[in-house]
Amino acid sequence: MKPQTPARPSLLAAVGILAVTGTLAVTGTASSANATAHSRARVAAHSPATTAAHGPAAIAAAIAAARSDPSRRDPRRTDPPRWDPGHPAEVTAAQRARALTYWTAARMARARPPGVSADPAVAPVSAATGPAVVTRAAGIQARPDAAAVRIRTAAAGWPGGGAVARATGKVFFAMDGQDYVCSAAVVASANADVVITAGHCVKNGTGSWASNWTFVPGFTQGSRPYGSWTARHFFVASQWSHAANDNDDVAFVTLNPRDSGGHSVRIGQVVDGLPVTFGQRTAEEFAFGYPSEPPYTGGGLYYCSGRVTSDAFHASPDSGLRCELTAGSSGGPWLSGFDPATGTGTITSVSSFKYSTDASVLYGPPLGAVARALYDSAQRR
Repeated sequence: MKPQTPARPSLLAAVGILAVTGTLAVTGTASSANATAHSRARVAAHSPATTAAHGPAAIAAAIAAARSDPSRRDPRRTDPPRWDPGHPAEVTAAQRARALTYWTAARMARARPPGVSADPAVAPVSAATGPAVVTRAAGIQARPDAAAVRIRTAAAGWPGGGAVARATGKVFFAMDGQDYVCSAAVVASANADVVITAGHCVKNGTGSWASNWTFVPGFTQGSRPYGSWTARHFFVASQWSHAANDNDDVAFVTLNPRDSGGHSVRIGQVVDGLPVTFGQRTAEEFAFGYPSEPPYTGGGLYYCSGRVTSDAFHASPDSGLRCELTAGSSGGPWLSGFDPATGTGTITSVSSFKYSTDASVLYGPPLGAVARALYDSAQRR
């Protein structure tokens, strides 16, 4: 896979750090512009970091150089909000049918984050695309086992149930001839058909857009209690699609309605969307997703939780959370004000990347003015 190379590396790229927990994000190094989306998707926990390349002095020098170059400054801080008006995905009936047909049981089982080989022993998921009639009563219990939820944990399987288990789902998509997975969540919106995910889960930075993008809410060990939903339009910031800037690694996606018993049904009529807020940071967060790199298989919903910190390298405005979730969890929601008894909370970010020098901390971008503009555009579509 040879994605296009950004004209200029982002601030993180200038620091020369491989980043992960994305299926297809973009990075690079100051010395090699070819360290693009594919290399960023490698798992930091298994990527050796050399002291010469990533020592404190080298990192400090790279950050200073990046800050002195106006082209590498964080556009969220210096540029006016910019966003793309919405890239069409599967908008025709033929395209929607193609996407649903594309994701056979075997193909879903083989889809992996880059750098993770397909395991022939993985059991295929059900060949069906989900129930013929989708309802709120399908499958997932109303409340989680609150006693089993850990307020602070680096990684744990979600004990089942609640709003987050229904709204969060697994994403399957193709890009540059490969099949990938990510995570996403339904958000409350005026049109009842918007999900949030990471930007690199819909577009390879300045490179290709995803195709056959399909969201499966409540995915659990192959079960699809609320069916499969195809993408209609992608909304990403110009800072991401034109410059692969990691600080805008967020996307909103509108979904096509499904036919259910002869009636057109939107995702928000089946799964309640989680509220989303903009311009706020909180001290405690819960992050959810479907990690698909060993030791995880991508079969179930996991979470991490605890206090958030600022970027230890001072290279981005992103927040960090101690978290062991691996590639495949990209795009999963970060929730503040989380209630373990109901599985409800407010989305404040999505999982984006990790540094290769510290695979224990997961980072998520702030949802600011640009993200708000994307969300408003999506809910009006």
